[in-house]
Amino acid sequence: MRAPTHSCHRRRAGRCGSDAVHVPCRRHSGRPGSVLPAFSRAHPRRGTARRFQVWPGASARKALQRRRAGLHRQSSWRDCSLSNRQGQCPSTRKHAADLHYALCWSLAVIRTLHTAELPGLELLHRGKVRDVFALPGERLLMVASDRLSAFDVVLPDPIPGKGELLCQMSNFWFARSAHLIANHLTGDSVASVLPAGVDVALYAQRSVVVKRLKPLPVEAIARGYLVGSGWKDYQASGRVCGIELPAGLRQAERLAEPIFTPSSKAAIGNHDENIGFDAMVALIGCALAEQVRATTLAIYRFAAAYAQQRGILIADT
Repeated sequence: MRAPTHSCHRRRAGRCGSDAVHVPCRRHSGRPGSVLPAFSRAHPRRGTARRFQVWPGASARKALQRRRAGLHRQSSWRDCSLSNRQGQCPSTRKHAADLHYALCWSLAVIRTLHTAELPGLELLHRGKVRDVFALPGERLLMVASDRLSAFDVVLPDPIPGKGELLCQMSNFWFARSAHLIANHLTGDSVASVLPAGVDVALYAQRSVVVKRLKPLPVEAIARGYLVGSGWKDYQASGRVCGIELPAGLRQAERLAEPIFTPSSKAAIGNHDENIGFDAMVALIGCALAEQVRATTLAIYRFAAAYAQQRGILIADT
């Protein structure tokens, strides 16, 4: 018997009929070997669909396990769904397949920027991750490189795309916390300040134009959970930055209220050190220290609540 040349309802075997995973045929999956877009598993009786991601090369059982574990990926395009009753290809199959192929291709060709080199712009500072250049009009160009810093040490191997992700995450929170505190972003286009001949695509998503301001000599940290250096301090003394905490707390336990635990800003190769609030007052003055503490805790409470609604716990800032 001749096998059908085209089937839009190919199934990958699951444990039972309700676990059947509907995937598009090769004709409707973009290019051979490309990652499949997100489709739905249809309820065997009602014909309704619950969307989840079919992972390339994974069996139906593993795909369902990932779905139940909450590890499925969300699609940015319009939801494509298949139903046991309708037996139709998704209406957006070509758009979804082409877009997903483009995304996968872009990930495959991500370039790495270890060190920013911008001829014609004065390099003011090269930090653990960011490079800072001077711009006219009391502005700065901050470039997030792909350098990886861990335990205050810059590791030799960069991570492709890390700088772009870091920059976009910062912009995300700057936009959402603008009602709590003004930020240093000017809104100027990165392309408008880059020297001629520089690859704009390499810098556009990892750079921001900011106001030239004087930074505080401390790092403002809010902690909602007892982890990291805070846990080490608590084990040694029962305190974190001079703040007395209840006895018997466990590692990673949520604190009754967020606490403000500033640290010093160390040079490259040195470690940031936790300092008490009194030490911070000695550095920047009482009024400014109080303002920094109140604003830091307000930002943490807002961000922690925002993230928790989306299934993410922010331990500290």
